[in-house]
Amino acid sequence: MHSCAGMQAGRRGSRVAVLDTIHGAAVIARKMVEAGWQAEAFEVYHHTPDLSSFDLIVSPVHLSPDNPALEKARREGKAVISHHQAVGELLREGSCACEIFEVTGTHSKTSTALLLALILSWHRRVLSHTTRGLEIWQDGRSTILEQGLSIA
Repeated sequence: MHSCAGMQAGRRGSRVAVLDTIHGAAVIARKMVEAGWQAEAFEVYHHTPDLSSFDLIVSPVHLSPDNPALEKARREGKAVISHHQAVGELLREGSCACEIFEVTGTHSKTSTALLLALILSWHRRVLSHTTRGLEIWQDGRSTILEQGLSIA
């Protein structure tokens, strides 16, 4: 399990290791740097990076707790949060005065997210980001703003 400390566990100036470059670590690390954090992305499936100099670890929920880098970081008492928590906090720090939800799992994420966006759009404007693209929803209708974006 990931702790719930969030990025408050670190602070601006803290060193942050974002794990799993295959699943968005580079994008998250770049956005954290833009927000004033000292963040670095790491590949953790074929290498075991030394995370001892980092204060906060951002790890995807699907990364095995037995992953050597993650296991060592926990033994060293490092704060660990999920990619989801980090992205949510970055969005809240930015100009997004909105509610944020994320649909995760192995099947039907896009269908579930789009159905939820459709339902919510009857009462508010909704921005969805799925494999279909970036869409704005209002009154049960969507407009695609951009196609072909990475979902990371």
